[in-house]
Amino acid sequence: MSYQLQVRLDDSVKKPFEEICDALGLSMSNAVNLFARAVVRERGIPFEMKLPEPFYSKSNVDWIKQGIAQHERGEGATYDDVDQIIADRQ
Repeated sequence: MSYQLQVRLDDSVKKPFEEICDALGLSMSNAVNLFARAVVRERGIPFEMKLPEPFYSKSNVDWIKQGIAQHERGEGATYDDVDQIIADRQ
């Protein structure tokens, strides 16, 4: 047996919530059901679902600009350092 649940959301929350659910391949109803089942199973808020940060986010653009500035000053990483730099940012 299933029940219908009404939820009130502000417009400022509903639209981005719906867009994120769509991007994750979920309906809003599926997302609420997943959340409710996990809360019951874990007896608390058990998980975090996030979309990956876009490549051209402010933090990534700042990081790229910093690297360009270092290169122009003759400083910064060599090709041998790239793997370590990437690992440190994760």
